[in-house]
Amino acid sequence: MQYSYIEYFDGWEKIFLSGNLVEFQRKRYIELDSMVIDNDKEAKYIRGRKSLYQAKCPICHDNLSFNKGSKIVNKNPYFFHLDKEQCFSFESLAHARTKKYLYELFSKAGYIVKEEKRHKDISRADVAVLQTIDGKEELKLAIEVQASNIRISNIAKRTNIYFEENVPTAWVLILDSFFPPKETEVNGEKVYTDSYSGTRISSFNPETNSYEYAYISPLKEEYFFITGENNKAFNYLMDVYHVIVTVDHNGHVFLIRRTPESSKLRVDALLENREHSTQDDIFLVNRIAEPEIVSVLLETELLRAPHSENDTRLKKNTQLNEEFKGQIHRSDSDPTNLVDAAIEFDKARQIEEALNSIELARKAREEIKIAYTNKLLEIEQEKAEERRRQEETLAEQMAKDYMSDLYNQYKKEFSILIERLETEKVQFHLSSIGNWYSWLNYLKEECHKWYIVVKTLFKGFPSSFLSDKNDYEMYFNEEQNRYKKWIEGRNLIEFVEELQQHYEQVTNNTSEKMFYKGLLDKYGQKLDKVQKKEKIQREQEELRIRQEKIKKEEEERKRIQLQKEQLYRKQELLNKDYDEIPFLTKNEIDNFRDRFWEEYVCIPKKERTAYERKYFPTFTSGLPKWFVSRKLRHEEKEIEAVNKQKSKKKEHKENLKDNDDGFIQLKLL
Repeated sequence: MQYSYIEYFDGWEKIFLSGNLVEFQRKRYIELDSMVIDNDKEAKYIRGRKSLYQAKCPICHDNLSFNKGSKIVNKNPYFFHLDKEQCFSFESLAHARTKKYLYELFSKAGYIVKEEKRHKDISRADVAVLQTIDGKEELKLAIEVQASNIRISNIAKRTNIYFEENVPTAWVLILDSFFPPKETEVNGEKVYTDSYSGTRISSFNPETNSYEYAYISPLKEEYFFITGENNKAFNYLMDVYHVIVTVDHNGHVFLIRRTPESSKLRVDALLENREHSTQDDIFLVNRIAEPEIVSVLLETELLRAPHSENDTRLKKNTQLNEEFKGQIHRSDSDPTNLVDAAIEFDKARQIEEALNSIELARKAREEIKIAYTNKLLEIEQEKAEERRRQEETLAEQMAKDYMSDLYNQYKKEFSILIERLETEKVQFHLSSIGNWYSWLNYLKEECHKWYIVVKTLFKGFPSSFLSDKNDYEMYFNEEQNRYKKWIEGRNLIEFVEELQQHYEQVTNNTSEKMFYKGLLDKYGQKLDKVQKKEKIQREQEELRIRQEKIKKEEEERKRIQLQKEQLYRKQELLNKDYDEIPFLTKNEIDNFRDRFWEEYVCIPKKERTAYERKYFPTFTSGLPKWFVSRKLRHEEKEIEAVNKQKSKKKEHKENLKDNDDGFIQLKLL
């Protein structure tokens, strides 16, 4: 077994560092886990009959000792009874109660039942069902009760040990331990939720403002889902047996199987070597009536369990709290407030009538066989289709290779032809229209010869295939393009004159004459179009120049007119009285005259007369009074300024003269 318990004593934390303080039947104990206990420091205190501290079995209260296990035979550390062999040794109370319940069921059914039956000193079944044949007890069924996750290799090992003896192995899973609740933290507090769903149905009660849970009807199947992490062991057992018998911590017994659709998807994933987790599956679950539990377990098939090489070590499950019934709840903050999670099977005993679980199990096995058969047929059809595609691909490749050889031969001979034509082209000296005519005519003759070569080479192929071999036509088109470019590079007038001469010189060759006539018509018309276009362009240019000249003259006229209007307006503001000027106030007129006066006094005196003639049309008869008054005052100021300047100059000269006289006198002295 994995766990043992020591009575509480002060200072236990310093001796058993890996221990946990638990409360069990209103007493405190130190729980020890064989998987994490320190073999050197802690195990020495509980090993043997004379150990300092006695590890107890909570079922029979007998003394236990510690065994460190063996890596050679892949055996984990464990606790064992010192004096007893018949005890419901357990990993948890749930595990022990489940084994005891199965023990009692098979005993009542008339079978010989033994608990922890060792088989060949290699494995021991949790519950061994025996029958008497010829006065000898023989093992009929081995039952493994699993309350925690387990390695797939261990499942295969235990199952195959009994398979070698023609004994089937039935696995019974404890749901709440095998699928421990998911733990999350909300607002600093731990919150637990189910890792599976389907065994209970929830309904909201508006009076209590909470969800209430009721178990599914015994006469109905419901959907079952794995909502926690991917459970490889559960997937593996379902792959091997196709149905699994389970119990929960409330004592209900269930049969779980895949839906037909999930069975098909699982078979597809297995045969196609794809990943497939328990979250990808949809299961069906139904309750098993107590009278049928023995029959369902005895219905277990004799199977060899395959080994998985990619098995990984699974994490140890956490202990389940008794208060957890599937709904979300908050955990106790005090880690010592743990309770016994034993299973009471009274509720399971209350179900006397339910769905026929044996028929459902047989149906699940039949569905998986059908799914396997259909998938294998589908794979065979896919293989046949793949072989057909490969044969078609091979035939197509052979045809491609043959065509490639023909095409290489074709390209080789075509290259020889082009090389010869390029050599002969030099002799034609393609510098005149007559030489070009002879060269293109020669290529047309060679075209027919090449067609005979291609037809002989690809004998037996359809004519449409031969028409695609247009390399020679491409070569001929390239030569025609060169000829056209040569024509376009010529002066059009000179070229038309040359065509006219050739057309007049040719008399006997009708086809050649028609060749020149066609060119002459084409390029003669083109020349006419060019000349007409040039004439139209010249006329358009002359018209554009005239229009621009008229436009400039009109703009100049408008500009002069605008200047005149502006001048007339200024003259009106400068010469007329206030009451003769409409739409303007006296202040606005005075402001304009002030600005004019500032401009006037800034110009040189020589230009003022011309300025006055421009803005005062009545200059000869007299200037406006406002202007005359300002002008007189300004001239007086200017005269006064000139006089001051003259006096300053005169005074300056006198000072200079006095200085000179003094200097002369000083020099004489």
